[in-house]
Amino acid sequence: MDFRNPEVRKYCTDTVERLIQDLGVSYLKIDYNVTTGIGSDLYADSVGEALRQHIEAVHSWLQDLYARYPDRVIENCGSGGQRMDYGMLALHSLQSTSDQTDAITNAHIASNVASAVTPEQAGMWVYPYRDEREHIIWNAVNGLLLRPYISGQVWDLSSENFALLAEGIACYRSMRSRIRSMVPFWPEGFSRPRSKSYCYGLRDDQGAYLCVWSQEEKKVIVDLSCLPSLASVCRRYPSKDDCSVRLEGTKVVLELPAAPGARLLELSFGDAVQVKK
Repeated sequence: MDFRNPEVRKYCTDTVERLIQDLGVSYLKIDYNVTTGIGSDLYADSVGEALRQHIEAVHSWLQDLYARYPDRVIENCGSGGQRMDYGMLALHSLQSTSDQTDAITNAHIASNVASAVTPEQAGMWVYPYRDEREHIIWNAVNGLLLRPYISGQVWDLSSENFALLAEGIACYRSMRSRIRSMVPFWPEGFSRPRSKSYCYGLRDDQGAYLCVWSQEEKKVIVDLSCLPSLASVCRRYPSKDDCSVRLEGTKVVLELPAAPGARLLELSFGDAVQVKK
């Protein structure tokens, strides 16, 4: 679909307007799962020039779409990440980061993806498919410091675990205005497929949030010497828990009730610091 062609743009515009005006759709996921390719051989000096003109036309179409419907949320799914760039993300609400269906594997994406896209635009699935407490928590932690959206078999959850998931959503809503001005950090570097435990955090002048995942060990020690003077640490999610967390110098010691297990922690700094942005 060559967006240099007015008929292509009209077809896509008419389709979106029908979805919005006739069906009341407020969230649009634009996927378009085809190979981007090398460009067209029509009406250009080269296929590369035709591709550049096509992308500019896509950008223009999106700008016009938002001008007409500024309150709609538009997700850039991006055909397997082929259009995961800030030419596109300057014109989209969020970026789909993966359709990975295994929650444990998805945590590796959750812990690393802020290196490629801003946390507030990094769409992360939170999709419990087992009615188990630690499974619910793990799924929620995957999305809390990114842009979570909820799926999964939530209708099969017990009332207790449904409330646990709802608490995670409420936790995110309480943090999201702060998240968009925070800076990502990785105390132990990026996670790898064989990492037994891993973490990812966001920080600002006042403190930090830290997601910690452990696949095998109940006790996790994270060296936070990369941060300024630490004053305190507490569990942020879930609020009621049977795990313990404490500071030992520059290290956080987290003891989980089970593994795999994950928690969201909140840290405060002893002295005001300036974070380079």
